[in-house]
Amino acid sequence: MKRTLFTLVLMLTLVSIPYISNTEDVNEDGIVNIVDLPLVMAIFFEDKTGKADKYGGLLDTITNDIIANVVNDPEAWEFLDIISREQIEAVMAEQNFGFSERFDNTTVAGIGQVAGVHELIIGQITRFTYTPARTKSRSLSRKGTVRNSNGTEKTVSATFTHYTIESSVTLTGSYKIIDVKTHLIRKVESFTVTHDFSAEWGDFRGDEDALNRDDRHLISLGEQEAPLEEDMVFEAGEKLSAELSEKLIEYVRPWSELERIAEDVNDDGVVNIIDLTLVASNFGTTGQSAADVNGDGVVNIIDLTLVAAAFGNTASAPEIWSRHLEITPTRTAVEAWLREARQMNLTDPAFQRGIAVLEQLLAAFTPKKTVLLSNYPNPFNPETWIPYQLATPEDVSITIYAADGKLVRRLELGHQPVGIYESRSRAAYWDGENALGESVASGLYFYTLTAGDFTATRKMLIRK
Repeated sequence: MKRTLFTLVLMLTLVSIPYISNTEDVNEDGIVNIVDLPLVMAIFFEDKTGKADKYGGLLDTITNDIIANVVNDPEAWEFLDIISREQIEAVMAEQNFGFSERFDNTTVAGIGQVAGVHELIIGQITRFTYTPARTKSRSLSRKGTVRNSNGTEKTVSATFTHYTIESSVTLTGSYKIIDVKTHLIRKVESFTVTHDFSAEWGDFRGDEDALNRDDRHLISLGEQEAPLEEDMVFEAGEKLSAELSEKLIEYVRPWSELERIAEDVNDDGVVNIIDLTLVASNFGTTGQSAADVNGDGVVNIIDLTLVAAAFGNTASAPEIWSRHLEITPTRTAVEAWLREARQMNLTDPAFQRGIAVLEQLLAAFTPKKTVLLSNYPNPFNPETWIPYQLATPEDVSITIYAADGKLVRRLELGHQPVGIYESRSRAAYWDGENALGESVASGLYFYTLTAGDFTATRKMLIRK
């Protein structure tokens, strides 16, 4: 049985933050970080009719159309990145995880663990109904009067035959959305999509002068033919893709019209580290500004601490992190913010909550051990980012090898302080080129982090 899979990925590049409700703490360590993220939804489509071979590529076409519809939706594309079935299957194969023929709890948990999937959308096409083309005709008598060259009139007649050809295809099925962690079904819905074809034309016997304008137009069309059965099925599949993609977009976009929260500086529906960074970057600014959270006319540590206190607040929307944060705060910056906040000596409960969040944030910026993390995206073409964490300040380098052990590239990153290097602005970057500036071929590669006495190696896949 053939399955089609695509994965919607919120590519997140943030450092560890305190646990916030409605966000997946996948590894249950109390914080949401790059280990837990990105938040992934994966769609599996199954053919339960046994006709998949007859309509080869239909499920792939439906999936690709859904991807295109999501990509072309301006709002959806703001928070969704999409990777193909081949890419996610390559990642799962790399981890030696194979698909089961049944979506039982073990399979669901395995997909969640290996591919980082939080919700599965499992769709089934349970019935194809094809109504073959049928042609109907009816004959109509036509009469008219024409004037001869000598000025006399004569009556002319003709028999006009009106033809109609019709055909249709109906796809029936259902889909359900499953929470990978709890195995609870979040939504179940059935669908029925029909594509109808209808065309008409005409023919006649007798005197053409007896025909009216509509008759002549239908005759000019010539005999019409119905599309092939396979083409009809794919047209129905296109309608199904449009319907399901809209339902999917609406499912993951409940925060599109939300009441603004003062601490939500960038007005994206959630208070998070992006807002914290925006306030810090506007320190000292006077006058009206979104970063002036308390409205006292100046952006300062009080505004930053109030944002920290509101971490995770939304206008009833799910917690969604933006992938567009290019600059993340450093451990040194958080230390400075925390020191300044404490010096304010304010006893307001909201301000004290903000200090507590800053303390947790500082702790999150202080790794307990040096680790090398999985590069992202993976597979990739042609560029990727390699994240890591440093528990002690060290001279850092990353060495990239081909599958046969040959040296491809060495990235000298210099002396770096303790911290988390996971965002795109801080992680190591590889452009997919060797030391000579040549693009490397598709295949498996290894990368090794060297930081003082610490070394670790992981693998990555270039797919072109």
